[in-house]
Amino acid sequence: MRLSKYLRATVVFAMAASLIGGMAGSALASVHGDFTVTPTSVSPNATNAAFTLDFHTKNAANGGDAPECLIFTLTDFTNVHVTSFSVSGGQTWTTGVTGNVVTAAASTAADQMGNNQDAILGVTANSPATLGNRIWTLDSFTNPPASGCDHANAGHFQESASVVVANASSTAVSCTPNPVAVNTASTCTATVSGSFGTPTGSITSWTASGAGAFSAGTCTLASASCHVTYTPSTTTGSPQTITANYGGNNTYAPSHGSTSLGVTGSTGGPGGGGKNNTSTSISCAPSLVVGKASTCSVTVTDIGPGTLSNPTGTVALSTSGGGAFASGTCTLATQSGSTSVSTCTGSYTPSATGTQTLTATYGGDNNHNGSFGSTTLTAAPATPNVYQPDGLIRRLVKGAVFKGNDIYNGTGNHQTASAHARRGHHRAFQIRVQNDGNAADSFFISAPGQRPPGFRVRYFLGKTEVTAKIANHTFQTGNLATGASTTFRAVIYVLKRAPLGTVRAWYVEIRSVGNPTKRDVVKMKIFTPRRHHH
Repeated sequence: MRLSKYLRATVVFAMAASLIGGMAGSALASVHGDFTVTPTSVSPNATNAAFTLDFHTKNAANGGDAPECLIFTLTDFTNVHVTSFSVSGGQTWTTGVTGNVVTAAASTAADQMGNNQDAILGVTANSPATLGNRIWTLDSFTNPPASGCDHANAGHFQESASVVVANASSTAVSCTPNPVAVNTASTCTATVSGSFGTPTGSITSWTASGAGAFSAGTCTLASASCHVTYTPSTTTGSPQTITANYGGNNTYAPSHGSTSLGVTGSTGGPGGGGKNNTSTSISCAPSLVVGKASTCSVTVTDIGPGTLSNPTGTVALSTSGGGAFASGTCTLATQSGSTSVSTCTGSYTPSATGTQTLTATYGGDNNHNGSFGSTTLTAAPATPNVYQPDGLIRRLVKGAVFKGNDIYNGTGNHQTASAHARRGHHRAFQIRVQNDGNAADSFFISAPGQRPPGFRVRYFLGKTEVTAKIANHTFQTGNLATGASTTFRAVIYVLKRAPLGTVRAWYVEIRSVGNPTKRDVVKMKIFTPRRHHH
């Protein structure tokens, strides 16, 4: 039966069956048969999906018990209707349906099936909504009365076949180059498509209508496609039909696709009218890290058999998933000093941990056949970003050193700079903001609610005053790399009304933008003495 290419979901099982019971006193012989189920559609919730059920007898040559009754149980399927039934020998049978059980019985004893006969039953049914396998059983009674299938001691056998309920898929095949010279490799690509996300799984088999060899009998889909090479060994039968069979998965039913590949007689290099073969390889950094770009190098080499030359053109870059190339292609350039090797590079960034298969596919040019290569690497989890501001402070005088390096707290302890100042004088402090995290970061600088009577504080970044922004919690440094720092200045003015013999403190908070829970605080202290210091 030829299926619609849009509704393929055939799962065929050929099974031998053995007699396991029979009427008391009868001479029982083995009964064998093949049970095949061919659906034209088993998409979820499909109504009136059509099925052909074929039971082919393989009775013993002498004394074999032929079935007079066949019972099919369509598990999980509803609204079952018989559309046709026939036996290859022309015998007369009757059919009936009870729920999801279909019964076919010989009209008379003479109408029982013989050796190597087919009973072909056509039915329609509504498929279930849930994806997955459904098992259909066949129960063959060998010795029931001609009028029915309910004899208590009837000898019978039971077999089953699996039908996959899945969304329809479509498989397309292309080969490059096409046509191809005999004994020259062509890269054949299978691409599976569907309407319910990217198909996964594998091409379970490749076949060719003519003589030749595939580089592999199967391939695993990466971004819904995969490749093998095919090398024809003769021009006989050209063009050959190259077919890829998709095995399906939990979402998609199996499907297959094919293409015609022309085979020419020329086997020479460019000078002989043919094309040279190539080999393609791809290599990346030995370890991938999620979220970090890695440079991958592609090498395409002319391997003859004709005069060698540098391959030209582009290479397609693909991944099995969990990441992406910055560009889907790279353009070949001649390797310095070589007459047969060309290279290009691509940038790949994994987005998930685990094994990644990266593939480079060269499409060929006027003098070279295409080829492909792949590499399998493991992506490690990225090191979590750690954000940590570090505030340092010192008096802005000769010889003063910064305090607070690698000290992080919200009190200013051990990162405080102090000074004495009389009324009418001022003291300057230098505050350094350093990024002690492992990722680039910027920082908010603020000095909230600190204006005791008799004092004034001003802040400067270079020559620019930023006092208002710091007081309003809106001053932000530029982006600082790990270990980088920026420095600003604070000036405290002691006014004429400042109280004498007191100590005043100002806190300056430095808070990470990358992780606002991370902060550090430095402190400035001014002591106003009761009498002058000389």
